[in-house]
Amino acid sequence: MSGISKVLVKGNRFYNIQGVSEMLPSVTTILKVINKPYLSAWQQRTSLAHVKAALRGRPAFQSEAEEDTWLEGMLQTAAGSSDKVRDAAADVGTRAHIVIDDHVIGGRAIDLSTMEPDVVPVMQGFDAWRKACGLELLQRDTIVYSTEYGYAGAMDALGRKLITTKQDKG
Repeated sequence: MSGISKVLVKGNRFYNIQGVSEMLPSVTTILKVINKPYLSAWQQRTSLAHVKAALRGRPAFQSEAEEDTWLEGMLQTAAGSSDKVRDAAADVGTRAHIVIDDHVIGGRAIDLSTMEPDVVPVMQGFDAWRKACGLELLQRDTIVYSTEYGYAGAMDALGRKLITTKQDKG
């Protein structure tokens, strides 16, 4: 869409929309303020699993100082382990998004042999879902906004589904 640009302000995404006096926050930016207890619990489980695995492979130490250095490094790595898992999953999602766009909107045939192995099950699942529900995708990556409610965001896709009903003539 012309006349719309994304702007990052202190790590938050806003949309500058031609003809709208104020920048509109993205839906993701708005949702950041919501408490996500399941996400926090997942981060904790992921970090603790890293600690557990590291302790199982713990080396022998010559001194307490050597052990303390190892523990500090291990705990620092554990603290960031959920970020690494999250970032890896986001990377797969981004690459799958591109493949799905190329197939659905771009009209390219599915050739699983050319896809990266971690993207293949995502593509297969998406294609099975799309066929099962009869969805026709019309547009991708469309920015939508509401000046009434004060937000903006990007839809991955816009589609339609044809629903037919049969009436019994008996």
